[in-house]
Amino acid sequence: MDAPRRFSPGRFYGAQALALVVAATAVFLIFEFTDLDVAFSNHFYDAAKHKFPLRNHKWLELTLHDGAKIPIVIFGAGSLVLFGASFWFEKFRAQRRAFLYVALCLGVAPLIIAALKHASFKHCPYDLLMYGGKGTYTGLLDPPVPGERAGGCFPAGHASGGFALMSLYLVWFRSRPQRARRVWLAAFVFGNVLGLTRVAQGAHFLSHHLWTAILVWAIVLVLYELVLRRHDDRVAAAIASQ
Repeated sequence: MDAPRRFSPGRFYGAQALALVVAATAVFLIFEFTDLDVAFSNHFYDAAKHKFPLRNHKWLELTLHDGAKIPIVIFGAGSLVLFGASFWFEKFRAQRRAFLYVALCLGVAPLIIAALKHASFKHCPYDLLMYGGKGTYTGLLDPPVPGERAGGCFPAGHASGGFALMSLYLVWFRSRPQRARRVWLAAFVFGNVLGLTRVAQGAHFLSHHLWTAILVWAIVLVLYELVLRRHDDRVAAAIASQ
């Protein structure tokens, strides 16, 4: 193990909070005061046929919609199994909290996003009037349209599992910074592939996808503080005292 980097929780969380506020503000201002969401989705919409051609694409549905959930579930379940195994096998004991943390991130983050999604009024693009559906397009802070059924389509749920894998960065960023950066990048790319595929299928707007990334990162940070940060502090202190 590399020597842990000097770590200040105040500075770390301050920087993370600032980054999240800047990102959220930018996404809100850009997408609520421009037509970028619609303009981006228009690239994937066939106006002549009144549909998103990729909406029911068999290969995309099989691999990047249904199939992509499988490795996330396996990874989360594997982390939970290793957490349990750490109570019986010495070689897993030192990573017990890391296993628990990753399992919680992969379970809690998608659940929170799913709950927000199902409680929202906003419609998926393919359900909107402008794309051949019946729903009304509304901004993030617009009130529900009276008498109209809720859309249940914000934020984007599918990418949340991929983005939750960014939690692996927080497992290693103090002890294995290079590995941490690599796994963060891989998870970020994976989450974007999942999310942007759904955008191309008309299932979400681009802003839905970006809000999911922001919210999931906030969730994994909160879970890091609750589950893993103090353990990492103790490990760093023990190494420093040697």
